[in-house]
Amino acid sequence: MDVRERFSAGVDLYVTARPTYPDDLIAQVIARSPGPQIVDLGAGTGISSRAFARVGARRFGGRVRVSAVEPNASMRAAGESPPSRESVAGVDFRAGDAEGTGLPDSCADLVVGCQAFHWFDLGRTLPEIDRILGVGGVAAALWNHRSTSPFLDAYEAFLLEWSADYRAIRTVEATIADLRSMRQTDRIVFPSGQRLTMRGLHDRVWSASYVQHGVSDRVPFDAALDTLFQTYADQRGGEAEPGVDFDYDSIAVMWGV
Repeated sequence: MDVRERFSAGVDLYVTARPTYPDDLIAQVIARSPGPQIVDLGAGTGISSRAFARVGARRFGGRVRVSAVEPNASMRAAGESPPSRESVAGVDFRAGDAEGTGLPDSCADLVVGCQAFHWFDLGRTLPEIDRILGVGGVAAALWNHRSTSPFLDAYEAFLLEWSADYRAIRTVEATIADLRSMRQTDRIVFPSGQRLTMRGLHDRVWSASYVQHGVSDRVPFDAALDTLFQTYADQRGGEAEPGVDFDYDSIAVMWGV
């Protein structure tokens, strides 16, 4: 399957179940940008684009502009019509991909790719980033990378058992190693996470393309996911339902700084 089309089936869940990124992490990335022109590669439904526009406005005010480059038409459409609570000025969606943005030379101060670089052809993407970055421009690859805990370790084993697609995908660690071999990089990490009910866990899990395309029989998969949840869930004071902690190391790998 063309990587550009593999996310079409999960657009609604991507909008509702995927996490954003810590403001402090985004602020540190933006602090290294020489100006307000930001390009977000593989922007999806615009979770990261809106976050960069919102946090970027604290530094650059109304001058901040995020070009959200996304090849998948369904993802772009969802990004262009977000829930009102997520609407942020300064984001413009455009068709294109990381290897060929269609943007003019030297138009960007900061180029980012969030939860996306492991899908990119780095041999073609990095020269494209070099082309669109202006003088003094910087680039960053961001991920919400699952942390480790008894629950998340069991979840990792669960994915390896159930999804052949998951086993075949290039890992975040491998992509970071590739970037380090091709560019001189700097790394920033902040903790983040989601507290998920059973329904929230199902939505978060099924928002992943490697589950949508890698699980052949949903009924036993969902039953096993319920069992996993019940094994590790707890109920804290004030919570209406039990939940699990889906913790991340939110990572930014930067270069050009």
